[in-house]
Amino acid sequence: MPRVTIVKGARKDQGDCGKCGTKIKKGDSYHWWKFRYGGRHVRCLKPECAPKPSDLTQSEFYGTLYDIQDSVETALDEFRNGGDPGDLASALNDAAGQLRDLGEECQGKFDNMPEGLQQGDTGQLLENRAQECEGKADELESAASEIESIELYDDPQKYLEENELKRNDGESERDYGERIKHAMAEANEQARDEAASNAEVDLSIE
Repeated sequence: MPRVTIVKGARKDQGDCGKCGTKIKKGDSYHWWKFRYGGRHVRCLKPECAPKPSDLTQSEFYGTLYDIQDSVETALDEFRNGGDPGDLASALNDAAGQLRDLGEECQGKFDNMPEGLQQGDTGQLLENRAQECEGKADELESAASEIESIELYDDPQKYLEENELKRNDGESERDYGERIKHAMAEANEQARDEAASNAEVDLSIE
């Protein structure tokens, strides 16, 4: 990947941000990077314009793979921060479908190669990528299935039926209710962290 440089103050106008189109004028801060073959890329310093891994590769395969990885990481973060299990499961299944499509593209390229070249380095790389994409997709779908079965507490009565949390002597009804809510929140947070960790699939592919 090319090195991304941050310039604190442009010496001259840099044109438009390649993501949001904001004019980067003299004195403004910005990111820039350049591929060995290709033009110079410029971005402003807005968080949403920071270059992603998919922006830093000219490989069609890795560009797609990095976007899939980013979507999964975003979905996991949202789930850990209180997101719905169904939304995470849907995101994982979507990512699995995209991986299968990517694997099929690799397999199609392999199948269209002359037989003599299929055993060469490029052919073997394509075949391996196709198999890896299929395997990673299976793992994502398995993780999605587990996420769909997770149960989070939303009913204090159900929590008390499954956990021992007695009311203390002299404790008001309000304080006891707040303590139950706090205990439920802790239990849900722990369940989310454990489920999200189990759903972390290594999506690196050579």
